[in-house]
Amino acid sequence: MVVNVKIHGTLKDAATNSCDRVELAEGATVSDLLAAVGLGCRTPALVIADGRAVGPSDCLADGSQVSIFARVSGG
Repeated sequence: MVVNVKIHGTLKDAATNSCDRVELAEGATVSDLLAAVGLGCRTPALVIADGRAVGPSDCLADGSQVSIFARVSGG
């Protein structure tokens, strides 16, 4: 299946695969997607798939629109 991905903030620089479209096996989870784009060891602040917040174990569907957001810090 193919998932459309947008990576935001500092995670965009950390990703080893910055493609907008990522091919995954059927039944792939958010964790599988994070590993596929090279963010497996990084924890994003928020992942949105098809308009809803999802967790690492949530399954993705073919054609899902996924946005990955980095944690924000400052002072």
